[in-house]
Amino acid sequence: MRERQPPEQTSAPKLRVFIEAKNGIPADEVFSKAFAAGVIVAPNKELSRVLVGSDEWKEIGNAFPCWSGTMTGYVTPGKTFREGGEELRSIGGDYRYAIIYTDDKTGIRHIFSIPREYEDEKDAILVTEHPDFRIIKEDNDRIVQAAYVDIVRGFPATNDWYLGDSYDIPCGNVTESSNQAARYLHRIAKRVGPVARGYYGYYDGDRRYVGLYNGPSNGLGVAVIESGPKMRFEEPNGPHPYREAPRAVESSESSVLSPENELKPGILKRLSLAFGFD
Repeated sequence: MRERQPPEQTSAPKLRVFIEAKNGIPADEVFSKAFAAGVIVAPNKELSRVLVGSDEWKEIGNAFPCWSGTMTGYVTPGKTFREGGEELRSIGGDYRYAIIYTDDKTGIRHIFSIPREYEDEKDAILVTEHPDFRIIKEDNDRIVQAAYVDIVRGFPATNDWYLGDSYDIPCGNVTESSNQAARYLHRIAKRVGPVARGYYGYYDGDRRYVGLYNGPSNGLGVAVIESGPKMRFEEPNGPHPYREAPRAVESSESSVLSPENELKPGILKRLSLAFGFD
């Protein structure tokens, strides 16, 4: 895996509705549709920016509740990733264990491979953000195929109010809900899936809830980054598909979706999030 570089950004990106919540789709379909359209799913932190402290969320209100582009995986509190994960001998390379979460509605297994350097970490959560990953479908499995995986330490064991980290994922010690920087964590014992936002409603408290309990089979809306280059994704060519993600390149090709879903041109340079494989 290559080290992910911070995005070059001159102003806050504008978000738009990609899929309305009334037409909501499961999490594993979100990223295949984004892949086809060449768009970037809005990360959790950008959704926080529009949801908290402004009325910008009203412009994309039809997307809520929505999936974010921030994919996560965590295990039972008090256990290391090795203890809470499962050994996968067939993957090799950088991965020996994976978090495996089964959706109780569909029976589909969602799999997030654990980088070796994080195997003995506990009370933490793994994070990767679109377009640094794809979801690969193999029979009854949905595999998070990531070019970059980060870790957030101090991931709480209980649902309460906490401050957010750089991804705006709640972590650390409990804080007061009156603090506008506080986020309410909703988690379960173990999960693989993207952060969900705006799940309950639109008053201030709800807009600060961070959903890390929602089943991936739930049908939610999607918001994407409006300004930026259209992106085309190339398939990996290497021999280890579990350890390689597609490369993102700028493209002038037309979208496979309808014209109303075309990306509008802008100045946001998200290609610094691209994978940079040789």
